[in-house]
Amino acid sequence: YVGDFVALIENAEAIEKKLFVGDVIVVNEVGLKFSTSLCIKLANFLKNGYKDRGWTHSAMYVGNGNIVEAFPDGIVMRNFREAYLKGTHNFLILRHKNSTQEKLNKAVEYCLSAKGKKYDTRGIGYFLVANIFPTQLHFILKINAWAEKFNENEKFFCSELVSRGFQEAGLYCFEDKSFKIMPADFNNPLLFELIHMEKIFKGNKIWRLIKDIFFCSIYFLIAFGIYSLMVGVIFLIKKFFIAIVMLILSIVGLAVMSLAQTIQKKQAIELAHANKIEETNT
Repeated sequence: YVGDFVALIENAEAIEKKLFVGDVIVVNEVGLKFSTSLCIKLANFLKNGYKDRGWTHSAMYVGNGNIVEAFPDGIVMRNFREAYLKGTHNFLILRHKNSTQEKLNKAVEYCLSAKGKKYDTRGIGYFLVANIFPTQLHFILKINAWAEKFNENEKFFCSELVSRGFQEAGLYCFEDKSFKIMPADFNNPLLFELIHMEKIFKGNKIWRLIKDIFFCSIYFLIAFGIYSLMVGVIFLIKKFFIAIVMLILSIVGLAVMSLAQTIQKKQAIELAHANKIEETNT
């Protein structure tokens, strides 16, 4: 165990030397955790597939061995080594490709200024809704008045804070607003350079294969259940909409028929009255 500990420390020092102010740390805790990260993993699975499901958290490196990140308890600054270099997390170190030192400093300053602010819990719901909704209904989420209901001003979840920092610094990050950005979105080679990847493998290959098959099946069943539910709901909405349209058309049809009958009666009365007048004159 002493040898493993020394190797872990040496590895930590080598990793820390690669870090640069403004780097993005994208994280996946090893093992199954029943927390908000499980919801994000499900959203990742629905959006990107099983392989890229794991990146559930992000932070920004602010220098001096520290990172700023958002948790359900609020936005905090922690020591990077103490947080993620203990052999319990997979992580990526990513660097913005089109950045300058001045702009990175501004992004870091923004993230530091958010320390102590509250977590944007409502924003997590956007991930699930956006990925559960069939593409035919995505236009609803593009309506700003509706999408903004998932956003709480001056509150941030992890990837929202990081992407907002870049946006406030004038660095292009994504087309979407910051509350629509998921941690896995930073793993984008067009925008970010991969500086380091730390992957921890527990157990032998056969055990990992069995585990992957099991969890892939679980994710698939959950996704299938969700999509089946949504398809059922959409089917019922369509049926309801069709029924409403048919009812409106029936009412309009009856109104038109009634109006036509009224006009015919009026014309018949006028004709009879005209004939009577003509007979009287004769």
